[in-house]
Amino acid sequence: NHFFGFLCCEVQTLLGTQSALYFCSIDVQKMTSLRPTSSHPEDSSPVSDDEIRLMRLEIRSRAEEIYKTKLEKLDVFNLVPRERACLPMVLLLGNHSAGKSSFINFLLNQREQETGVAPTDDCFTVITRGETSADQDGLALMTDGRWSFGDLRQFGPAFLNHFRLKVRKLPESALFPRGIMVVDTPGMIDTPVKSEAYNRGARGYDFLKVVRWFAESSDVILLLFDPNNPGTTGETLDVLTESLADLDHKFLLILNKVDQFTQIHDFARAYGSLCWNLARVIHRKDLPRIYTMFTPTLCGSMGQTNAELATTTEALISVADVQMEELKKKESGILSRGIPLMAFNRTRDEVIAEILSAPQRRLDNIVTRLDEAVARLQISNRICTVLRDGHWKRQLRYWGAFLLTCVATPAVGWGAVRMWQPLPIVGAAAATTFSICGALTLLTRAALLSFRQNAIASIDQIFTKLHEKELDADLQFRWQSISAHVVKGLTQVGDFSELPVVRGPQLRALVELPEREIRPLRLKCAQLR
Repeated sequence: NHFFGFLCCEVQTLLGTQSALYFCSIDVQKMTSLRPTSSHPEDSSPVSDDEIRLMRLEIRSRAEEIYKTKLEKLDVFNLVPRERACLPMVLLLGNHSAGKSSFINFLLNQREQETGVAPTDDCFTVITRGETSADQDGLALMTDGRWSFGDLRQFGPAFLNHFRLKVRKLPESALFPRGIMVVDTPGMIDTPVKSEAYNRGARGYDFLKVVRWFAESSDVILLLFDPNNPGTTGETLDVLTESLADLDHKFLLILNKVDQFTQIHDFARAYGSLCWNLARVIHRKDLPRIYTMFTPTLCGSMGQTNAELATTTEALISVADVQMEELKKKESGILSRGIPLMAFNRTRDEVIAEILSAPQRRLDNIVTRLDEAVARLQISNRICTVLRDGHWKRQLRYWGAFLLTCVATPAVGWGAVRMWQPLPIVGAAAATTFSICGALTLLTRAALLSFRQNAIASIDQIFTKLHEKELDADLQFRWQSISAHVVKGLTQVGDFSELPVVRGPQLRALVELPEREIRPLRLKCAQLR
């Protein structure tokens, strides 16, 4: 009852705003006004594009310098996510009929990606704007250092054969800006076989891990849902729980194709189904915002194909604009069919504004990544300190016993000679002493090996004990995101005595790094908004 009461309020709010929005919809041709302006806050004078580029370069260079000089030596477990893509990246995910390719064509203002209700493309396609049009396949991109995709080689030839880059010369009317990349992905579908191993390899490569790679490299992630399958695809839920874990700040949830609804209760039913399905994987009291929008198409009045527009490659008309024109002609102000779409026009404008903000988000993500790196390295440093100290404690204990035995050897021999004991007794005493030394050596190795194995097996308990006073949900979540890397690094390190540890002034510098070094970078990023 609470849920449907909330849903009814949302629908009532949506309908109540239509009258105010009927005559304030934004034309597609005026969408260029959404492009970000190059200025400081209102109390500052505008700055040029060259100054903005220099400030962005300064922020990126300073962040890289901080990592290399103060963090890289501690990052033995590869806990710091790297900046992979050379350009700001926007990732589009969704079911096979969610409208990803249609939305990309709308941004490009030309038909580039194949569209359809059935799956039409099984490739990861990177699209960017250039002076000339060109294509590259996945294998060629592995050796092209301009694009920084070489790390994708780890996913094997099956993936590389389904990966490509498109550089396109676009018309001036295109909304797609220069200097960013958009990634179109294969539509997510369910398979008859529910085996996890099968589903991961059903495409010939691990789809979830590939999506994770692109998600970590992206600055904006759009997760589109089809009204006919609002969140019911199992692979979509897997992507939310695995590939997009701890990346909530990047992705937007979008219920697309709302222009397909002819009745408001159909919209309410699809919206409610999407909320219900998302609640199964987003375990929070309040769900994130769900953007409701549609993509303008080459159509005439109320969805009928317009023959004149069909012959044009650049003209796009929105169904909402058609409704607007019809409404102006009607004295009654009531539409003959469909639900009012002008509010969804505004929502689409907001989504496009998020896409156009990708360069600014890239800077924010760089600083956020650096701040997260410091927090992760503080956790790993505490764990490494405990393990290294435990290793040396056991090592010194057995070394002490070994040295004591070595000192006892000449003492026993000297005493035997002084007492004029036969030589066989002296030899037996020396042999016993050397045997004890050898046994101590073996016991030392066994004890250190046992300590190593037990420490790796109980790494979660070690973390909890070290942070029991300040342990909260955020710290626990951060540990879950890096624990696998820590375990993998500990199993690969040759000896716990080799673990890097900072103490004293160096540790204080690490703790104070966010306030002294990262906060000024954050303020510089704010100046560019």
